[in-house]
Amino acid sequence: SRQREITQEVLCTRINEIMKDGHMNKSAVARAAALRRTSLLDVDGRKIIRAEHIDPICKALHVTPNELYSGEWQE
Repeated sequence: SRQREITQEVLCTRINEIMKDGHMNKSAVARAAALRRTSLLDVDGRKIIRAEHIDPICKALHVTPNELYSGEWQE
């Protein structure tokens, strides 16, 4: 089966929703993902999420990349 392409805007929206569901802020997620805070400051669609940041962000959010991309994470 062919995977549906996820836009940066959708990806950013999902990351923001997961952060909200988990009562996390961007600073906490950036620290947990060992990323600079500026890597997450623009997770509102203005900045492109780099592929190498997906795994660390998912680990920090306690979701799998599959859950992030499918939009089906457990709250």
